[in-house]
Amino acid sequence: MAAFSGHRPKFLTAWGSYLLSMPRSSHILGLAVGYAMRNADLVTSVAEHMSAAIRGMGVQSERLITLPFGVDTSVFHARSRIAEAGSAPLIVSTRHLEPVYNVGLLIDAMPLILAALPLARAEILSDGSQRRQLEKQAQELKVEGQVVFRGKLSASDFVAGLSRADVYV
Repeated sequence: MAAFSGHRPKFLTAWGSYLLSMPRSSHILGLAVGYAMRNADLVTSVAEHMSAAIRGMGVQSERLITLPFGVDTSVFHARSRIAEAGSAPLIVSTRHLEPVYNVGLLIDAMPLILAALPLARAEILSDGSQRRQLEKQAQELKVEGQVVFRGKLSASDFVAGLSRADVYV
């Protein structure tokens, strides 16, 4: 709506599905999103793949800034790693269990990971509408013992879960 207002300056921040999914869901939405991007004086995004999509809509690089989400290094740092020596490799995912995040791909990969690293395990530190389906997928692939669904965690449990991770997906 701001793109059509005539007011200046216009600063726009592009977020995931508003940029990557919505424009493909409808020709009219695609035109509106493209117009809004091109009409902005400055556009920011949180990832390079999103910035590439924005440039693909005709936004000049000099009007585009990529500002990745940061990490609070007072909470998340190598010194806080609490894995036990010799412990099995731990893969952690924090994505919501919703179709857009494709957490099923991690579960599909587990048999391949286990073939190379038989003691590996994965923890999913989130919840969502696909939880039952993903649990069933893990059972069907016979990796349910190596994939643990922790659900929604408190902030301190979330930090502890990430601190144990060898790999973050």
